[in-house]
Amino acid sequence: MSVCVSGDLHFTDDTGRRRVPLTEVAPLTLSEVLRDADLAVGVTSTGLDPEGHGEYWQSYGFGDLTQTAQIRRDALARLLPRLAISDRCTLADRFLVVRGDLRTYKIHLGSSNILMEPNDAYLCIVPRRGSGGDPVFLPFRP
Repeated sequence: MSVCVSGDLHFTDDTGRRRVPLTEVAPLTLSEVLRDADLAVGVTSTGLDPEGHGEYWQSYGFGDLTQTAQIRRDALARLLPRLAISDRCTLADRFLVVRGDLRTYKIHLGSSNILMEPNDAYLCIVPRRGSGGDPVFLPFRP
């Protein structure tokens, strides 16, 4: 069984003994660390694991939109008409639907999980661990 433990995120001085207030952290350092933390949280969510947790994964991956995802949907509704690919994109209830040359892709506005029409096959962008081949380097956002 694999276990991952997390805790507070804080910055320390060079000795590692004194916590440093965020106002004393260099802006670029702060930005990069927060981005890494976001990736760690987002990529490790069991909600991103189509083989791992049944109902939870289904509700996370394709369920109702959170308030943040609804805001994302509203922003896309305003932005899409101005894009060169607007004739290939439509907004459905919970998905951005993109008509490609080979398939039509339904991108969930909350999780970014992708289903491919006509049979709603799940599109996995990140290869399985241990699948061989070239390694995938972060940053990578599914």
